[in-house]
Amino acid sequence: MSIGNGFGALLTLLITAVAMAAAGQQLAAGQEEVSRAVERAKAASTAFTQELLKTLLAELKAGGPQRAVAVCSVKAAELARAHSGEGVELRRVTLKTRNPENRPDPFEERQLQAMAAQLEKTGQSKEVTEVFEEGHRLTVRYMRPILWGKCV
Repeated sequence: MSIGNGFGALLTLLITAVAMAAAGQQLAAGQEEVSRAVERAKAASTAFTQELLKTLLAELKAGGPQRAVAVCSVKAAELARAHSGEGVELRRVTLKTRNPENRPDPFEERQLQAMAAQLEKTGQSKEVTEVFEEGHRLTVRYMRPILWGKCV
């Protein structure tokens, strides 16, 4: 999606962490829970992305790049909180952080680098899902790129 008006592109990546049922459950039940968690993560990230881009484009049209930047720096965090819940936590991370709260952890950084390399090589970047045990719970980490425009 091109934003126009000379506003630079952003490769911002969204991560959704979904806490799961206790790790001691049987594998089949665990796989069902993982599938449901991934679907919740995808639904939340889709709703968030749609609302963020709609808001960003409206502010860009109404007030130019300065208002659009305010959406990214203030409104995006509010939207992420609004779309979090029911075991889903949304946040944006990027390799080019301006806000320390958006700094990627080591896993996220590796995935961001891989996604950026894939984007550079193929012009596309795919989502990533990882399941791991955290304490006595399974956690699903789902990342997908939010891409728009061309860098200036």
